[in-house]
Amino acid sequence: MATTGQGPGPRDSHSAVLVGRQMIVFGGTNGSKKANDLHVLDLGTKEWMSPECKGNPPSPRESHTATLIGDDKIMVFGGSGEGEANYLNDLHVLDLKSMRWTSPEVKGSIPAARDSHSAVAIGSKLFVYGGDRGDRFHGDVDVLDTDTMTWTKVLASPYSILRLWFHNSKVFLKKNLCKCSAMILIFLTACCSRICARR
Repeated sequence: MATTGQGPGPRDSHSAVLVGRQMIVFGGTNGSKKANDLHVLDLGTKEWMSPECKGNPPSPRESHTATLIGDDKIMVFGGSGEGEANYLNDLHVLDLKSMRWTSPEVKGSIPAARDSHSAVAIGSKLFVYGGDRGDRFHGDVDVLDTDTMTWTKVLASPYSILRLWFHNSKVFLKKNLCKCSAMILIFLTACCSRICARR
């Protein structure tokens, strides 16, 4: 797709979040340097923009997650920072209305530092699964209640996720098909991580 404006340039391991007709790209690496810049692509006009953000942005990182909470906040969690084996478990919030970064204080059972994990929002809850920290793979599911900013660890294995899925599938299907898809995605990611870890 041909675009105009100053784009983010070649990179990988970044995050991309779709908000309406805009795609918001954050962080990643160009192979030699990790980034913490923010770029927005208007999918209607196909124009890149680099909005000026207030507050303190997350440190440069790759292989993190960025998740839309509601329709006006993006949460960035974890990833790999600058330096060797610098795995992160910090949380940052970008308010899309004010374009301000904040780093809220969180409580509870904070997830271990990691990168290459997955994250999905269901209502006001942020579910984080998997990832690695160099010496091990993670197999638990951590949930952040974004109303109270409290972390809890709720599941210990993908098999528990499967049991939860079958137990609640009828309720999920009746309420919201997207929630079903989110649970399936977490389960498939879990299975793939376990299979790869055994090789």
